[in-house]
Amino acid sequence: VGVLCIVAAKMILAPVAAYADPDQPGEPLPAEALPADPVAPGVTLGWKQLGMTSSVYFGEDNVTQSLSVNVPEGLSPTTLTGLLHSASNIPSGYVEAETTDGRFLGTIPIPDPAAGRTSAPFTIDISTVPVVRRAAPFNLMLRRIGGGDICDPPPTLVLSDFSVAFAGDTRVPTTIESFFPSVAPTVNVYVDPKPTAAEKLTTLSFVAAITYSYRPAPVTVNILPLARTETEPPVDGDSLTRAVVIRDDNTSPQGVSLVTRDANPYVLLAGKGNDLEEQARLFQDDLIALAQTNNVNVPSAEPGSVRDGSTLTFDELHTTGSAKVFGQSFIPLNLGTGLFALAKPGSVDVNLLANYTPVTDGEKGTMAVSAGDVVVKTVLLDNSGHLDTSFTIPAAVAARDQTLGLTVTYEPATGACTARSVPMDFQIDPASTASVRSGGVAMGGFAALPAGFVPTFQVAMDDTDPGQLAHAAVIVGLIQRMSDVVVKPVVVSLDQAAASDTSALIIADAQSVHARKLDPPIDTTGDLSTVGLPGPVVANISKGIATLQSYAQNDRTIVLVSASGGWDMANAMFNYLASLTGWQDLNGDVLVAGQGANPQTLTIRADGPAARRSSGLSLSKWVELGGAALLVVGLVAGGVYLLSRRLRRNKKTLDQPTHPSPIGGSETEM
Repeated sequence: VGVLCIVAAKMILAPVAAYADPDQPGEPLPAEALPADPVAPGVTLGWKQLGMTSSVYFGEDNVTQSLSVNVPEGLSPTTLTGLLHSASNIPSGYVEAETTDGRFLGTIPIPDPAAGRTSAPFTIDISTVPVVRRAAPFNLMLRRIGGGDICDPPPTLVLSDFSVAFAGDTRVPTTIESFFPSVAPTVNVYVDPKPTAAEKLTTLSFVAAITYSYRPAPVTVNILPLARTETEPPVDGDSLTRAVVIRDDNTSPQGVSLVTRDANPYVLLAGKGNDLEEQARLFQDDLIALAQTNNVNVPSAEPGSVRDGSTLTFDELHTTGSAKVFGQSFIPLNLGTGLFALAKPGSVDVNLLANYTPVTDGEKGTMAVSAGDVVVKTVLLDNSGHLDTSFTIPAAVAARDQTLGLTVTYEPATGACTARSVPMDFQIDPASTASVRSGGVAMGGFAALPAGFVPTFQVAMDDTDPGQLAHAAVIVGLIQRMSDVVVKPVVVSLDQAAASDTSALIIADAQSVHARKLDPPIDTTGDLSTVGLPGPVVANISKGIATLQSYAQNDRTIVLVSASGGWDMANAMFNYLASLTGWQDLNGDVLVAGQGANPQTLTIRADGPAARRSSGLSLSKWVELGGAALLVVGLVAGGVYLLSRRLRRNKKTLDQPTHPSPIGGSETEM
């Protein structure tokens, strides 16, 4: 259990919230107990933990770009540092910083391109920026010196790699509302080593809620054991670590309580059965803002009403975009996973409305819409100044990526460009709509998430994995980090999940999986693993394997964590997950690790929005995984001879990794 908890401790989930946004790169904060003043003056936090945008892009002069720094209670920002790079078409200039009410903060000089420099680090003093609602907002503007005529090529410049230095001492939380800091914390969740169903559900619901609240900043969530006979959790190691105890009993104070103890309080979620499960609702929908006290009980929490139909406006999807266009501009539109809260994934019909400066005779204006790598619509802009066009995003594209790219071009009449020329204004109308037509795509493969789990999915565990709750929490957090709606897990028995047509996260040993005919891409019984290629292959892996698989079954998505050897083989998989940016970095439909602790990603079935059909499986991969793999049966017409020829033919290609593995292995798609 200890090893698995350490693995989960390193697992980065994700959030942005009622309290703010952020993530801190690198390893979890040290565990030394610092009861009073744990964060020394001068602490510096990176852009991820601060919940900041990763970069600011300038594509024209004199346009305001806004930044906001989340500020922990008791601290004040002093300096912003970062990297200026990718400067072009700027012979001379600077970036000016000022407060939102126009007070000057400083400038960032742009390197002289004649000297061969296009990048440079920068520092700005932001100590005078007012902190309002735990955030310090300010503005940045690109200024070009000389030139800068609209007829000239547009300037480009990027600011990135932000970090902020703070002064002061963090404050000890005195209410539930102030318990979680405005920057992404490390959250230690303490649960009994043998959790009840209510404790399992409350834990996973809390993980989803806290992850969602800090999106896009990643939160570190550790699931740690604390017996019900233990009165309190250990003291936190620093001021950005928070302890949460989840307890299914009727002797603790019922509801959500802030338990004070010197300078190191913790939050207790307590109740019996359903009463405990209701308490996680306080951490959803910004309700924690109401908890400006040390105890709140949620006696009931009804599920939100589901609207009729499957059509949402861009306003309801919080999707908007605009640009000033002279030449070409790109507008990204993220429709988000909220579409699939109303219907199962499928093709998406979009009615796109926009208003723009009329394009008169002699001028040229166009708009092209792409979804993934597919151009779905092109339109000529005219003198009406209004766009009303419809197109369909194919189901396989919409299921894996809900982002549209609009490329808008505008050229004035030949010879008409003067110093008084102005760009075309192009604005998306929030009355635009998107409608889902369910079906048309099998929701298997890692790319099927998070859409396949929105908004509700089942969680089932067979209790053979001692770290099952920690493993489930890691996966829920990774999936929630990509979803712009809160996912809602429901804990059920393994038999219920196996017979259901609702998407499910299942953690069970290989014997339980095989007995319930769950039919994963790799199905193991005893030492034999059946690999569901177009021509199925059976391999004898005597030492066993651990797998994380995502596949379509019963018109739903199943994410399966399983092991045919000891569960300690799963450690390598979860270490691998911790090394990734997020779930979106997984390719194919299977992550597998064996005795060699060398995780591999495979594509075995072409049943998902991003899967590609395999033509064979390298025997050497099974040798790497199991140490001694024996090919037993190739269930294909033509028998073992043709199969072995195919293996030899593909071995050289398949043995070459397509991407280096963060832990020394390789990722291979087949």
